Amino acid sequence: MVVQQIEGGIAFGLTAVTKGALTHRAGRIEQQNFDDSPMLQLSEMPTVEVHLVPSTEPPTGVGEVAVPAVVAAVVNAIHAASKQRIRTLPINSG
Repeated sequence: MVVQQIEGGIAFGLTAVTKGALTHRAGRIEQQNFDDSPMLQLSEMPTVEVHLVPSTEPPTGVGEVAVPAVVAAVVNAIHAASKQRIRTLPINSG
């Protein structure tokens, strides 16, 4: 279940980076729920490998720990490849 939680967080983080724009109409945000928001399609999802580190510590929550790490990894990779800093999300927003 931990691996699945991390994989889902990666997919959600990639969605935020590439498609996470909110649109407005008449002063209101149009997206009211997840079904109104564009999501990463399965065909767009890269192959992901999650490696758990063994520990003797008692388990705690996993939550959405992968989401901010994915955002940082993608924008830093773009900077490393192009020397261009990403300052707004989604990355295709200009």
